[in-house]
Amino acid sequence: MPRAVGAGLTAARDIFTGRSTDMKLNRLELGFGLFLLILGSWIVAQAVSYGVLGDNITGAGFFPFISGGLLTISAIGILVRQMREGSDETEMVPFSELGPIGGIIAATAVFLLLAETVGMVLLTPFYVAAVAYLIEVPKTPRGHAVVWSVAVAFAVFAYLLFDYGLGVPIPHGILGV
Repeated sequence: MPRAVGAGLTAARDIFTGRSTDMKLNRLELGFGLFLLILGSWIVAQAVSYGVLGDNITGAGFFPFISGGLLTISAIGILVRQMREGSDETEMVPFSELGPIGGIIAATAVFLLLAETVGMVLLTPFYVAAVAYLIEVPKTPRGHAVVWSVAVAFAVFAYLLFDYGLGVPIPHGILGV
């Protein structure tokens, strides 16, 4: 039986269907590579529509263009490696470990889709907090306060850095913030 990621565990089976509740690591990497390729290409296209360069400064799409390009290059690297290595990998990843990853991907997609309408400054604290909670839920009220304090502080820092420090306009959304 294929071996699971971890200390020699075997693939888990669904008690109703008998199907494996694990996913082969190579399929996961291939799917993730395809996702990154699509996401990176979409970010580059959006960045070009924002304008990569302005008259004397970088445009709103400059940093998204760079990050989208890096995602696309990373995706190509993942896909090329998967094609070279083939599909003889037998390591398995339990589906339960994919939940936080899927949540972060979904939160990122929602953030990207709503950033133009809602505004990055208002949306960023919710995105940062969502990612933090998906990684690990704090167990104390102080932990929740730290998550939200860091999320708000990061949003303010990013706003001041990009809008004022670098002169790169960010989407302000319907409230103009």
